[in-house]
Amino acid sequence: MVQVQPPSTTACSPVHGGIGKRLLAALKCTAAETVLEADCGVHIALLVGIPGKLLKGLKTGHGLYDLRKVPKRYRAVAKLINTVEGAKFGPHAPAGFRTGKQVLARIDEARTAGELIKLLPDIAKAVRALDYNEIALDIADLTGLRSCVQGVSLAVS
Repeated sequence: MVQVQPPSTTACSPVHGGIGKRLLAALKCTAAETVLEADCGVHIALLVGIPGKLLKGLKTGHGLYDLRKVPKRYRAVAKLINTVEGAKFGPHAPAGFRTGKQVLARIDEARTAGELIKLLPDIAKAVRALDYNEIALDIADLTGLRSCVQGVSLAVS
C-alpha cells in the first residue's frame, strides 16, 4: 500500500515580492498539489475497489459491518460505511444526500481526492454536527487521506 507523506507547508506559502518570484512560487505550489493529488487518487480507489463478495456476510444483525471480521485493509472503509449508515439525516439535506445510501453512492462515484472533499459541505448540511465530525474523521483516517485533506486546506488558505 502506498504511504502518502504530508505535503510541505512551504510549497504553498504566501510569497511577497516581484512577479517573477510570485510566479515561481505558484509553479512550485501547483507541482506540489499535482503530486499530492496523484498520490491521494490511489487511496480514493480503495473506496470504489472493494469487492462486494469480500464484505458479504460480515454485517451484524443491525446491518452494520462487524469491524473485527473485516480484513484489516478494508476496515477503515467499512467503518466509514458504518458511520454514514448510522448517521441521522436532517429534513433539509441537499438532494442526493438525504440517506446513507445516497451519500455512500456519492462517495463511491468520487475518483479523486478533490471530488471526495467537494462532497463534505453537502454532507455537513445533511447530517447532525456530531455525525459529520465522525464522517470527516473517518474520511481523513482512510489510508493516506489525512495528507490529502491537509494539502487541500493549504492550497485553499
